[in-house]
Amino acid sequence: MSTFHRYTSLVYFLNPTASAVPPQEFFELWTSFATDFKVYWKKEQQHIAKEIYEKTKRKLMEEKVTPLVKKPVSLSGLKLRLAAARK
Repeated sequence: MSTFHRYTSLVYFLNPTASAVPPQEFFELWTSFATDFKVYWKKEQQHIAKEIYEKTKRKLMEEKVTPLVKKPVSLSGLKLRLAAARK
């Protein structure tokens, strides 16, 4: 049975005036739909999470603070005074 005929039989199942479709066929279609939907849903959620992660990462890189600048050693520090006192 082709996919088109399976889905049209599903429509007939939902329409009470059409010929009856056994529940087994309906739930066969429903199960395949549900599993496909679950797989696509998980992939889409992973894609969205990755997109948010990349967006946050780019934002942090743009806001990155300039690197720290080292100050020259001051000549009036405690170590310098102690070294001078030892001489």
